[in-house]
Amino acid sequence: MAEEQNKLVLVEPVSDDRLAHSMRLRPDQESKGAPQRLLNKLRESWVWGWGGFLLLITLLTLIYSPLAFRAPHLPEVGEVATRNVKAERDILVEDARATKERRKLAVQEVPAVYDWDAGMATSLIGILEDRLGELNQGIQSALKGDKLPDLELQVPLWAEQYGLSQPVVRNLLHVSGLPEALDQARVQQAVRMEMEDELEGEAQDPVISPLHGFTRKDKLNPGLEHLVARLHSWMKSLSHLWVVADTHTQKKVQRKTIAVHALDSSQSFRLTIPERVVILKQFQTLVRHSADRHLTGLERPLRNWILSQVQEYVRPNLTFNGSQTRLHKREAGERVDQVFLRVRRGQMVVREGEVVTEGSHLKLEALNKGAMSDFSTYRILGLAVTIGLFLYIGRLFLLRTATAFPRDRLTLEILGTLLVVSASLSAFTYAVGQGMAGLLHWPEQSALYLPPVAIGSALASLIIGARVSLPGGTMVLGVVLSFLTSQLAGGGLPLFIYFMVGSLVGGLSLRTCRKRFDVLRSGMWVGLTQMMVVPAVELLAGHAPGLQWGLYMSMGLASGILTGLFALALIPLIESLFDVTTDSRLMELAAGDHPLLKELSLRSPGTYHHSVMMGNLAEAAAERIGANPLLARVMALYHDIGKMAKPQYFVENQSGANRHDQLSPSMSAKIIMSHIKSGIVMAREYKLGEPIEEAIRTHQGTSLLQFFYNKALNEAAKRGESVSEEDYRYPGPIPQTREAGILMLADSVEAATRSLKDPSPAQIQNMVRRIINNKIRDGQLDDCKLTVRELAVIEEAFLRVLTLGFYHRRIAYPEIRKPREAVSHVPSLGAIAASGVARSH
Repeated sequence: MAEEQNKLVLVEPVSDDRLAHSMRLRPDQESKGAPQRLLNKLRESWVWGWGGFLLLITLLTLIYSPLAFRAPHLPEVGEVATRNVKAERDILVEDARATKERRKLAVQEVPAVYDWDAGMATSLIGILEDRLGELNQGIQSALKGDKLPDLELQVPLWAEQYGLSQPVVRNLLHVSGLPEALDQARVQQAVRMEMEDELEGEAQDPVISPLHGFTRKDKLNPGLEHLVARLHSWMKSLSHLWVVADTHTQKKVQRKTIAVHALDSSQSFRLTIPERVVILKQFQTLVRHSADRHLTGLERPLRNWILSQVQEYVRPNLTFNGSQTRLHKREAGERVDQVFLRVRRGQMVVREGEVVTEGSHLKLEALNKGAMSDFSTYRILGLAVTIGLFLYIGRLFLLRTATAFPRDRLTLEILGTLLVVSASLSAFTYAVGQGMAGLLHWPEQSALYLPPVAIGSALASLIIGARVSLPGGTMVLGVVLSFLTSQLAGGGLPLFIYFMVGSLVGGLSLRTCRKRFDVLRSGMWVGLTQMMVVPAVELLAGHAPGLQWGLYMSMGLASGILTGLFALALIPLIESLFDVTTDSRLMELAAGDHPLLKELSLRSPGTYHHSVMMGNLAEAAAERIGANPLLARVMALYHDIGKMAKPQYFVENQSGANRHDQLSPSMSAKIIMSHIKSGIVMAREYKLGEPIEEAIRTHQGTSLLQFFYNKALNEAAKRGESVSEEDYRYPGPIPQTREAGILMLADSVEAATRSLKDPSPAQIQNMVRRIINNKIRDGQLDDCKLTVRELAVIEEAFLRVLTLGFYHRRIAYPEIRKPREAVSHVPSLGAIAASGVARSH
């Protein structure tokens, strides 16, 4: 036994500092400084309530907006449509394929653009003219002196200087007429000299020199000018031809009409005579053949030189302009108008089971874009207003219709939090379902059955309490979440029914949750129920049976499993955030292996037995009036744990002298009342939860310690003094809930019935009735919401437990008579054991 006691947690006497620290009430009951007082005052104001209401609307609007304005998965061309799709509005659908074909035709009709260099012949002549000009300058330089040049000496020099052969230079000089002019100039010079000798001193008539034409500045002599003119005439005879680089280009140009862009005038025209298009080699051949006609009379060396110069510098005069061609084609494509198909409102775009064609796919894409284009401030505002109306109507329902539902602000805050959490999980799982459907090529419809909407009702039933939540919180959360998720996901009424059935099952299946595993079992029930509802929902939506129903039913089962898993993970967070205690937590506290209960049974066995008896009474009464029996039992088990601090001062733990006999009444009252403070310290150290703290704080209410108060009156009367009744009353507060009111009555009834020496049913009934009436008259039950009818039911429950359970009648067994000489006295158990040992030896 000693080892067992050492394993237990010992409860030390509670110091005044620990009591002062521990007796701080909840934030909504007592402040913790200036900031906390301000927060408490704000929480009680209308600003907190309406601010939270608007915040809830905003959060739900943000959560459901992606669902309301989603881009649904579109079946690809060739896939089978999984549902009927009708046009919700009149739309114009661009036939991209037809538009593309028209633009392609328009682009194909655009002729290729070629640049035409009309000055090619001029350029060739210019090159020859430059070469002739160089020779002409050399002649002019040679004629500047007084002495006429010797051509035989100049020809080699000019040939080397201008890169020409001597025969070519001689031919050019012959063409220019320079040799004849020089001969004439020499004759004229000789004649003038003779005449000067004969006509000495007489004036002579001026004579035009034969070399006059060779000395014109920057001009060719007449002979070379005539040669250039012949060259111009030669090139002009070839100017009607279009010269391209190769045969491939020639075929392209001859096969199709092209647009010709003249580089010299920037004018454009169509090439209409393709026979004139020749390749470069053909043009060079034509140049050689035409040279025989246009260069007659020229010496062969000069003619060959001119022909070689032309052949060397000739080039294609018709070249492809890729940039201009692309520009013209692009402009032609842009000028083509789009091709549209008109879809009337209500027109069937694609039917379930049909293969999606390109035309129907275009219409589906247009409908999708139209839906996304409706994303606007007005639709967001409409969504927010709709959510606000649902929440406001739900609040009115809770406050005015669901009479058993708690009306405190904390409960509404819990419901709001559950709404946001459930909506977030539903939206998230719906998005995951859509992603899976697209990735695995499942029907888009399958994602509709995955959101765990039932989690809101399940958590409300768990945290607030099934008996008060089912007609209130479960219904409100189920309706709001089911409507918003089904409508905004596009499922309509059938999907609303599916979600609502799951929500009701989620709330009902957790009405008697006693273990954490019950949450998973509830999720399984939700999933199985939704599986059975899926076929009915599909038929209601007008969908024909098919293999996809198996996938939809699997999604329904997965939704229920997710409901259980999410609920199991969220319960500890909700309990910690709002300091609430669920039934599963109460079951853990009700187990007899809790350290506090073990310590109570060892240190204060009378108190422990009293608490257990109270638990039976409170549980039976709570069951009868529809309160939470488990909570009532656990409250009874822990309500007097503070007595462990000084167990000998409480009568149920006394086996000898009464210690209060040596104390003054006021000191005894303080010791008795201190078990409230000590109990709160222990409850907070062991994190028993607010309901247990409330039980400890309110189970005595503001009741009067009658025994010590009477004793104080008697002593004060002897001394002629007065006594304040407030000094002998518990600090309170009085019970605030039905379970706390039942606990107060059970505490007094169990203690009072123990004082009856020979309890009979009539005596017990009178005692119970008197205690209840006294509590009513004392105002202890004013705030716990117990009705007169419920008090009558509680009285009946107490009487049944006390008369049939605790103080039932027993049969008086007769004493066995034996001969007087047989046994003169009854031996003790020790003597019997000792005699047995002696005989064994």
